[in-house]
Amino acid sequence: MKTKKQCIIVISAALMSAACAAPGENSPLIFGQADILGISIGTSAASQTPELTIGYKGANIAIIPIAGYSRDGEPVVFDAQDETGRDTMSVLGQFDAAAKRDSGTQQVVLGKFFATGFAARKLADGFAKKLAKE
Repeated sequence: MKTKKQCIIVISAALMSAACAAPGENSPLIFGQADILGISIGTSAASQTPELTIGYKGANIAIIPIAGYSRDGEPVVFDAQDETGRDTMSVLGQFDAAAKRDSGTQQVVLGKFFATGFAARKLADGFAKKLAKE
């Protein structure tokens, strides 16, 4: 387990270093998130009452290229276009989700996520409509 974590840290550091060295137009989108929660309750050694310790640790990283090269070697920016105009490439990064079914109704919950481009616009529209109903 420790070796896997060390490998992930080394690979992430290498990718982020490469991303920082890339020219401005070809720099990737980097999304990172870390959650740490720690609770510790204890007493003196003389009373010898039990201690309570709760811990949580999480880390997510996504490195998304925003540009590349065509077959001819020409630089190409990854973007999208619709009737409202041009925007960055749509990305929906989902790190946590849950689904359940209660008495015939289905419920889906998005946990940690991020979005860019048209995906972010569509999610924002969906949230706005949902909040308007409540």
